[in-house]
Amino acid sequence: MEKLVLDQPVYLKTINNEARSGTRIIDTKISKIDKKYFYCEKFPRNKFRISDLREETQYCQNYVVYFDKQVLLDELEIIKTYNKIRKFFECYADNVTNIKMTLEQIKKIEEILENK
Repeated sequence: MEKLVLDQPVYLKTINNEARSGTRIIDTKISKIDKKYFYCEKFPRNKFRISDLREETQYCQNYVVYFDKQVLLDELEIIKTYNKIRKFFECYADNVTNIKMTLEQIKKIEEILENK
């Protein structure tokens, strides 16, 4: 894990209740560092654990901290793409008449999934 420094830029990803209307990325900076916790400029009352970069709260966590915005963007892109793929295949279950792909296309997908 990176060493924390005052005014270091960090990126918060909304999760749980805060992400109900969609995941957001919030750019902020570290404003205070204690032994176990650090604080961000945009949310001075929220404290984040240094050990796992999660929000410390008695309730539901709303934010996760990232140091690298590109890592966060890549993670969000993976989730978005995975959900598209999952949604595409969800409707096919056992009904062969709904499948709009050829056997050749299905075999190519199988090869990719098995890393052949």
